Amino acid sequence: ERALGPEHPYTLSGINHLGVVLERQGKYKEAEAMHHRALEGRKKALGSDHPNTLTSVSNLATVLDREGKYKEAEAMHRRALEGFERALGSDHPDTLTSVSNLGSVLERQGEYKEAEAVHWRALKGYEKVLGPEHPYTLSGLSHIGFVLERQGKYGVAESMHRRALEVYEKALGKEHPYTLTSLNNLSSVLERQGNYGEAEAMHRRALEGYEKALGPEHPYTLSGLSHIGLVLERQGKYRVAESMHRRALEGRTKALGPEHPYTLTSVNNLGLVLERQGKYEEAESMHRRALEGRTKALGPEHPDTLTSVNNLGSVLGRQGKYGEAESMHRRALEGRTKALGPEHPDTLTSVNDLGSVLGRQGKYGEAESMHQRALEGRAKALGPEHPDTLSSVNDLGSVLERQGKYRVAESMHRRALEGRTKALGPEHPYTLTSVNNLGLVLERQGKYEEAESMHRRALEGRTKALGPEHPDTLSSVNDLGSVLGRQGKYERG
Repeated sequence: ERALGPEHPYTLSGINHLGVVLERQGKYKEAEAMHHRALEGRKKALGSDHPNTLTSVSNLATVLDREGKYKEAEAMHRRALEGFERALGSDHPDTLTSVSNLGSVLERQGEYKEAEAVHWRALKGYEKVLGPEHPYTLSGLSHIGFVLERQGKYGVAESMHRRALEVYEKALGKEHPYTLTSLNNLSSVLERQGNYGEAEAMHRRALEGYEKALGPEHPYTLSGLSHIGLVLERQGKYRVAESMHRRALEGRTKALGPEHPYTLTSVNNLGLVLERQGKYEEAESMHRRALEGRTKALGPEHPDTLTSVNNLGSVLGRQGKYGEAESMHRRALEGRTKALGPEHPDTLTSVNDLGSVLGRQGKYGEAESMHQRALEGRAKALGPEHPDTLSSVNDLGSVLERQGKYRVAESMHRRALEGRTKALGPEHPYTLTSVNNLGLVLERQGKYEEAESMHRRALEGRTKALGPEHPDTLSSVNDLGSVLGRQGKYERG
């Protein structure tokens, strides 16, 4: 800069490269400033349509995307793409990178179908121009896997991620950040399919690699923490999951700001694990914060916003605020049906959760219909042994029990208990819920000894897993007391 001046192409190239380095280090605000400076200088020195100027447009768009400024990033990527097509042609690698970048920012905004089409265009172009094993081609595979996962197409998404990971490991090595991201993506789709043990092992490997390669505060490392927190929560390891989510939230707030979509994801995830531990007021506060932030950052119809609507509905239902909870679940169901389709796993979660809150209000006929619909959809989309499918079996059993249909309810609870024991282990909180529910339906049929045995098992397990003050543990105390009373066993405490 001292030798050539601030507007010389070499100086501007140096500024651009510095912006790229800062962005890779997770220093997004500094990177944005550099890319703005490079862009203004290049426009002045080279013109708006010069490939180097368009590269600056693209790089600025990428860092805006990282900062969660999706609309602005999309406009920039469209501008870069149009310019590259005109200047370099539709098959040039820089043009294809713009296509891929546009697909990513569309996906982040919940525009999954358009994003998938755009990513397919990029992938086909990369394969043709660069070959099937080039890192850009592999990146295209990963992007398609990710957007397929977001649409609930887990099997084909897994296949894409496995293919990408295999070649990344071969081409770049196991410790390269791109390989680690591919590993993370595969882990996420395994978690979605209920393969929690394998997913956790992969997420831990990715996190360890990120910490070593990028440092503990890099956004990718924080993303790794968040993913491990989720898979731990799914396994019922709530205390350690909470610790992971708090650490991710603190890091993301510091690195990205409190209103960034990724920070809000950590707020949402912390709310989930607090709810699982019976900390309903704090969980409600988190879900309201996530919902407000996501509505502002992403819009009211974005799938992540609708997830917050659904999660807020669940924690309100846990607190007995059934009217507001039902309203939230209906809103989430309507939005998800429109955004994702009626058979998407997230839509089916809303169907199931609406069924639960209807059941709590005594609207058993409608609740049963919802749980049947959720069960059929989940069995088809996820398989009969998936933990979410088993949740629908359990919930259907409960609403049948409330209607006095004890034999079929017992059959459902035995099926849920067997499946959950196999999928989640005998001490998982969800397995213990099935133990408890089986105890309830046995008691209703006058099978008091077996019911007592179930309630003792549920109480012992819940005390150990959740603590003596958790609402589910206290419910088991009450249920055990009830069945003892039925037998005239009035124990002194």
